[in-house]
Amino acid sequence: MKKENHITAFYIEVLLLTLVLIGIVLVLTQIFAQGRRESAAARELTDAVCLAQNAAEAFSVCAQPEELCALLDENGNAALSFDEQGTVISAGYDAALGGDRDGHFRLTATWEEEAVEAGRLIRSTITVTSTADGREIYSLQTATFRKEAAA
Repeated sequence: MKKENHITAFYIEVLLLTLVLIGIVLVLTQIFAQGRRESAAARELTDAVCLAQNAAEAFSVCAQPEELCALLDENGNAALSFDEQGTVISAGYDAALGGDRDGHFRLTATWEEEAVEAGRLIRSTITVTSTADGREIYSLQTATFRKEAAA
C-alpha cells in the first residue's frame, strides 16, 4: 500500500512540474514575440526617420519645389501636386528604402513660401506614412531662408 502512495505522489509531482514547465515556455514565447514586434516597429521608425531626414536635407538645398521633386525621384517614384495648402511633393519607397511608387513608405513634403524682409522663408512639413494601413510613422517640420539678390 505504501508503494502505491509513493508512485501516485511521484506521478502528481511529474504532472505539476510538467505544467510549470509548459507555463514557463508559454511566458517565454510571449516575451520573445513581443520583442520581435518591438524590433519590427523600431526598424520601421528608424527607416521613416532616415527617409524624412534625407528629404529635409534635400529640401534645404532646393530653391523650387520642382528641384525637390527631382532630388527625391528614383525610378519615377516622386510626383508634384498642388492643393489648397500649396505645393505637395510625394514619393514612395519600398522596405529597403529604394524608390518604389507603390512601396511600403509614402513620403509627403509640403512647400509653403512666405515673403519676408530681404528674401523668402520656405517651410515644409515632411511626413512618412505606412502605405499598408495609412498611419503616420514620423513627421518633422523644417524651414529654410532664401536671401534675395541685392538690386
